[in-house]
Amino acid sequence: MLYDYSYGMYNNFLWNVNEANTDTCHVGERSSIKDRSVLILNDEWGISRGGISSLNRVIALNAKAAGFRVYVTVLKATDNEIKDAKDKEIDLLIANGTDCEDNPRLDWLKCYHKAHFTDIDRRVSNLTAIIGHVDLTFEAAFSIRDQLFPGVKVVLFFHETPDDIAEYKDDWTSITSAEWEESVLFTAKKADALFSVGPRVYDHFQLKLKGIGNDVRHYQYLPLPEDDFFRIRRERPKKNELIQILTMERLADVGRFRAYDIVALAMSRVTKEYHDFKEKLPIWIIRGIAKKDHDDIRKHILHTLPSGGKHLKLSLLPYGTKEQIITELKQSRLMLVTSRSEPFSMAGLEAIAAGIPVLITSNSGLAEFVKNEFPVVADSVIL
Repeated sequence: MLYDYSYGMYNNFLWNVNEANTDTCHVGERSSIKDRSVLILNDEWGISRGGISSLNRVIALNAKAAGFRVYVTVLKATDNEIKDAKDKEIDLLIANGTDCEDNPRLDWLKCYHKAHFTDIDRRVSNLTAIIGHVDLTFEAAFSIRDQLFPGVKVVLFFHETPDDIAEYKDDWTSITSAEWEESVLFTAKKADALFSVGPRVYDHFQLKLKGIGNDVRHYQYLPLPEDDFFRIRRERPKKNELIQILTMERLADVGRFRAYDIVALAMSRVTKEYHDFKEKLPIWIIRGIAKKDHDDIRKHILHTLPSGGKHLKLSLLPYGTKEQIITELKQSRLMLVTSRSEPFSMAGLEAIAAGIPVLITSNSGLAEFVKNEFPVVADSVIL
């Protein structure tokens, strides 16, 4: 299937990345397994902000499962995150410095890695590739390669298109999007390989890369959820049981909130019907809201609903740890992927892996994936 093929392309590329003039990703001769490592550049190991952080974790675990020693940079890490990485045999490279505790900055990776990641060149050996994320750490990947590991390959991941970014930025225009993409492609085309997460992002950049006359290898990457999500076991709902409906999306501010208006109205109508005929009203859980935005987003939701959404039971929570998300999935009877524009939705894929009923926006990479891989059920889960 496409899923197996895409997942395999990533691991097979890493195996063959040191082979000169390799035009295709094939398994080939796999020797000296203990002598290969990858360095993955990100700002955190946990998934407290979802998005790239969630996918970064999956990329690291996929590389580990393929037999590589995996190093991951982080600006800071909790004790639980350090333990989790150690349990999974992932080597975290944690930034150090006088102001590390209070104000770690992403530009440390690009400009100040020698000062704040002083042990990278000593700890990392037999490096196969440096992996960066566009446009979070892709410039840092080239900087660290050029200064510390000359000649090592650079692999970059595309996670979103300009349209996905513009969806959340009120001040972006078509000119802004074009300028961003031109700048990103100018840097990214210097990589040894590019991976795009999901069919939607892949199709976009496959077209754009042709336009710049670049021969860099470009592949689609479909992430595989962690085993913990496949192992979730849920009980059949009991009669008159309290119902929880879950939505997970990283929301930075009210300006990014406009994807929820239709869902909020639908939930308001559902809870009104329940109020008229049942005692227990369903609960709508939204994960991915920063504490500082909690009150503004709640007011925004309730203000747009008839009668102020008086029957709507709403709980707004930060994105949460993997363990918290798994708990929410166990408790929920439905997962909603509600963005009007969604590059892929790792949260939606994890819910599918867990066996949770899912409704997916049609304008998403996950919807395209479901259509390609599971056409029989696509119409029942895609809005």
